[in-house]
Amino acid sequence: MELILSYILRLGLFMALIISFVGGYLFLIEGTGVMLVQLGIFILIATPIMGVFTCFVMFLWKKDFIYALLSAFILATLFYSWTGS
Repeated sequence: MELILSYILRLGLFMALIISFVGGYLFLIEGTGVMLVQLGIFILIATPIMGVFTCFVMFLWKKDFIYALLSAFILATLFYSWTGS
C-alpha cells in the first residue's frame, strides 16, 4: 500500500512540476501559458486528495473499516473545504 501511495504522490508532483514549468516558460517567451501554470497548481492541490482516496480504497480492500472510515472523514473534510460549502 505504501508503495502505491508513494508512486501516486511522486507522479502527481512531477506532473505538476513539468506542466507548471512548461507553462511558465511559454508565459515568459510568448506571453501565453497561464492556463498550463493553473493546471499544474490544480494537479499539485489534487495530488494529496488522490492519496487520501487511494488510502480509503486500500483500507476497504483490506477490510480495515476503522481506517477506511477515518480516510472517508478526511476525504469529506477536504472536499468540503475545497468546494467551500
